[in-house]
Amino acid sequence: PDVRAMGSAISCLARARLVCETDRPVDDLITTLRTQTRPGQGVLFFNADPAATSQTLSVRYSALRPLVYSTRDSGILGYANRLALLDWHAITIQVEALQAMTDVQARLDGLVPLAERLKASYLVIDFPVTPDMLEGLPVKILLQNDGFTLFGLN
Repeated sequence: PDVRAMGSAISCLARARLVCETDRPVDDLITTLRTQTRPGQGVLFFNADPAATSQTLSVRYSALRPLVYSTRDSGILGYANRLALLDWHAITIQVEALQAMTDVQARLDGLVPLAERLKASYLVIDFPVTPDMLEGLPVKILLQNDGFTLFGLN
């Protein structure tokens, strides 16, 4: 276990604070989403590594912003809306193809149109990009840290 993080949490709780500051990249992302985006505007959160999807739901439940797609929605759609499950499956195939790409520029070039088709206002990615990779794409960087880049879509 991360003893430093546990010590920080204990210190925070000892001061009777329910929400404590951290230096994790995901916390910076959540704070930025809460303060620099409007409620109700959709977010596409893309994980390059399919095993790292746990951070995705933090957008929905901590930042209180709607996700336009989540790999974790299949269960509820299977029970509640089988027609939407077919759409979800089609999007999943596209996302998996993007995850399999080794060319980061091609991946980014595929993600932006996908986000637009899903009517997302924001795109979050967890792989590094450079400013020259953004030329010609209708995006604006709102946050870039060690773990994530948050784009506003124009």
